Amino acid sequence: MSIVDMEEHVCQSCGVPVSEKDMVEGSEQGDFCHMCMVHNEFIVDKDQAKSMLADQIQKDSGKSREDAEKEATETMSKLKRWQ
Repeated sequence: MSIVDMEEHVCQSCGVPVSEKDMVEGSEQGDFCHMCMVHNEFIVDKDQAKSMLADQIQKDSGKSREDAEKEATETMSKLKRWQ
């Protein structure tokens, strides 16, 4: 199961699970976290977002970096920002 399939709300840029307090207010109904967007401007590019997500996958699952990056790539293909 990928992070994006979890019941938690995930940032639609980096895919990392976040609480409502971590979402940027007014960003397309709060779809983006404060790590990805500041003042309605994205502050991370696709590679940075993928790295953040792979870090989270490794932390949560203990997967190898290679497997975490593959899962991150798959997950990001489902996120609003990258479609």
